Amino acid sequence: TIVTISFFRLKNNPWMRASLSVLKPAIIGLIASAALMLMNAQNFIDYKSWIIFASVFLASFKKVDPILLIVLSGIAGFFLYYPF
Repeated sequence: TIVTISFFRLKNNPWMRASLSVLKPAIIGLIASAALMLMNAQNFIDYKSWIIFASVFLASFKKVDPILLIVLSGIAGFFLYYPF
C-alpha cells in the first residue's frame, strides 16, 4: 500500500518517468530469459505439448486474454495427459 501511494504521488515526476522507462527493457529481458529457460526437453515431451504451445503463442498475437490462455492450456493439458 505504501509503495502504491508513493507511486501515485511521484508518477508525474520526470525522474520517476525516466527510471521506469529504463526498467521496461530490463523487465522484458527477464521475462524472455525465463521463457527461454523453460523451453527444454523436459517441458516439450511430445507433439501434443508443441500443439498447445503453438496455439497459445498464436493466440497471444491475436490479443487473447493471458489469464484465459493459461486456464485453457491447463484444461487442454489435463485432458490430453490425464490417464483416464
